[in-house]
This record gives sequence, C-alpha cells and structure tokens, in this order.
Amino acid sequence: MIVVISKDKDFSHTVAEQVQHELSLPCSIADNNEAAEALAGTAALVVTTENDAKRWPCAVIAIDKLPLRLPQLLADIAAQLQKQAGDALDLGQGYGLHARQKRLMHAASGKGVDLTDKEVQLLECLAETKSESVSKKQLLKQVWGIAALLDTHTLETHIYRLRGKLRELAGEELIAANEGGYRLAMK
Repeated sequence: MIVVISKDKDFSHTVAEQVQHELSLPCSIADNNEAAEALAGTAALVVTTENDAKRWPCAVIAIDKLPLRLPQLLADIAAQLQKQAGDALDLGQGYGLHARQKRLMHAASGKGVDLTDKEVQLLECLAETKSESVSKKQLLKQVWGIAALLDTHTLETHIYRLRGKLRELAGEELIAANEGGYRLAMK
C-alpha cells in the first residue's frame, strides 16, 4: 500500500486517485500524525510533503517543492516499488521477504508486517528448501548457532510469534509443522 502524508488535501487526494487509477495500487491518505503513524506501519512506500521523511520505517518519496509534475511522481513511485520488488526473496503466492528492511510484503493486498532479525533468518532458512521440511536441529544451528541437544523452546516461541504475524498479514497458515521440523506451506 502507498500512503500519502500531507496537510494539503488537494495534493493528497490527487496523488491517491492517480496512484489507484494509473498504477492500480491501493493508496491511503493521512493528514495528521496519528493517521500517518497508523498507516505507515503497513505501507510499502510513503509519499510525503512533510519534513519528517526519516521517521517512517519504509521507503519514502519526500516532496520538498510544490507544484510538481504528477507523471514524474508516478514514475518515481513505480521505480521505487520495482526496486523493492527486486530486493525481495520470493516466498511464493505473492509474498516477498525484504530482509534488509526486515519486512514481509503481500503483493496482492499491499500489506506488510515488520519482522525481527530472527524471524527474517527463519524465513530465509525455510525458503532455501522451498516446500521441503527443515529440521528443528538444523534451524537451531543455522539461526541461533546452538546445538539441538540443549533443552530450549526458543525455536517454538519464535515460530509461534512469526505465525501470528503471518496470519495477521495473510489470514492463513504459511508455516507448516511436521515430524521434527517446519516448512513453508506455500502452494
């Protein structure tokens, strides 16, 4: 999703309308800080006329001068999203893992969730094998560098939290458990 943050309502509505019409992308408008903070957490990209571009946890296009050329802004938005897509690890079914941004995006809905470092590492390990199972022992060694002989519930706890975030994003179970391991349940 694209979020437009501006106190200029005409600008916001024009940009949102054009993003939806020309780029066929979901776009929301925020004209105050509370709305901006609520929306920016789910955004793939923020377009803002405010002086707080470094504040947002996603890619930002900061507009410092109005009026601007709308076709150029749309091209910049498309280029930024294409760049982000190129950086993503494809997990299947439209899910892209942006490891550097610690974010998992769902292309069709435009929604995303923030991940911890360990959650990113878990998804990367599971993605390496595609639909094959990765043993608990192997995940503990690769992600935490510890032997499976230790009595720990770290892996299960992280998988539980990650599943919750993924359900929030997709509404479906994306990590399947089987005998002694886990795999991505992407079809």
